[in-house]
Amino acid sequence: MITRILSAVFAIVISLQVGTAQAQALTVSSGVNRAVSGVTQQSMRSRGFAANDPRYYGTLSAMSNVAGTAVGAAAGAGVVTLIGVTAPAWATVMLAAATTAAVGYGVTLALDGLINWLFHSDTLKVDQSSAANLSYSVDGFNVGDPVWVGFDSAGRKVYGSQPEPMARQLYYDGYRAQGVTQPSEPYCFAVGSGLYYCGNYSVLLDGTASISCGRGMYAVGGFCASYSYPLNTGTQNVTGQSLQQAVAALPDSELAKPLNPQVVADLSNHLWQQAAAQPGYQGLPYQQANPVTAAEAQTWMQQNPSMWPTVRDFVQPRPASDPTAYSLPLNPTAPSSQLQPTTQPNPNAVNPASEQPQVNLGADPAIPQPELEATPTAQQIMAPVLNLLPTLRNFMMPAGVGTCPVASFSVWNHSFQIDAHCTVIGQNQQIIQAFMFVAWSVLALLVLLRA
Repeated sequence: MITRILSAVFAIVISLQVGTAQAQALTVSSGVNRAVSGVTQQSMRSRGFAANDPRYYGTLSAMSNVAGTAVGAAAGAGVVTLIGVTAPAWATVMLAAATTAAVGYGVTLALDGLINWLFHSDTLKVDQSSAANLSYSVDGFNVGDPVWVGFDSAGRKVYGSQPEPMARQLYYDGYRAQGVTQPSEPYCFAVGSGLYYCGNYSVLLDGTASISCGRGMYAVGGFCASYSYPLNTGTQNVTGQSLQQAVAALPDSELAKPLNPQVVADLSNHLWQQAAAQPGYQGLPYQQANPVTAAEAQTWMQQNPSMWPTVRDFVQPRPASDPTAYSLPLNPTAPSSQLQPTTQPNPNAVNPASEQPQVNLGADPAIPQPELEATPTAQQIMAPVLNLLPTLRNFMMPAGVGTCPVASFSVWNHSFQIDAHCTVIGQNQQIIQAFMFVAWSVLALLVLLRA
């Protein structure tokens, strides 16, 4: 009997230690924090903002506060349990973000993932579907409708009403034509608003339907065909479930995959936009027309693959009591021991009252407030310039009387006088005066400009 009691007590102690270790591990884990901070900072730099801008740090701090507030607002509906720990998760922030959207918000969780989540904006519920089951809900189309167009491995024109099912169909048909029966799940993404890729296969929004096809079908030439890419992934389409139910339904294979860069970009956009709308915001402005993109997030992921979070990090509970649970580190690539939370005005500030010994400046010397001189007027300011070289203000050129020089000489007892030029000068006196006035004025101006 005593042995059983001791064994039970030992098991309880071990479970408490394991639970404590798990909670501590959750506190240290900051994969999503790093990714959101790194992608946001990369986006700020690409938009022309320098890292030494005081608003740079203020943006991250305000976004951290918004994340914590979002967790508190949706804590009741967004608490999840994973590895024995129950708390909100970063998925809770995404759930709260859906409440600020006018419509539901959907996203594929993992990079090359199979699970889609649709967050409802009104009920805080989550719909779960398989990315490979999209064809069941693909709408049909009628003659004349705009369609997404591609070409299969046989060169036939194929088209349908939605881009992803069409691109997936081309992807799997292409590999089947090469003898590959089970190709890896493709990475699908949009390029602009009229081009969509799955792997290296693409479709264009560049045509109109010449025939009509029903739900779950696409056109091949002049007839309709059902989608035939892999449809059974073992994941059921479930609607109206809680966040905890959605997390519990995720298979381990999906939890281990890298988080979709679109999720990180959307988190960054939501937190930045909400932070910029807060009273007293001291960060960088959020550019509605130039949001953070999934391509920017994927670039940061490729540059920092070891820092990129998994789906498990996204749905992993993080104790709300931990002040760093949702704070964005100023240096997202630093070791965990050097991460600085961004929820304080200045993480490097030192409180003078905590310094020992404190400096005593002595008694108040009662120094009076200094007296400022009166502000000078505009006339007083310009007086030194206006009164510069006062002796020249009344300077007058002395008046003089000149005579025209006359030359004379004697040859063979005859006197000759040369004064014809005086007659010419006298007749053109005004013209010569005007010319000389201009010449001397130009000369004076050159002298002043060279000084």
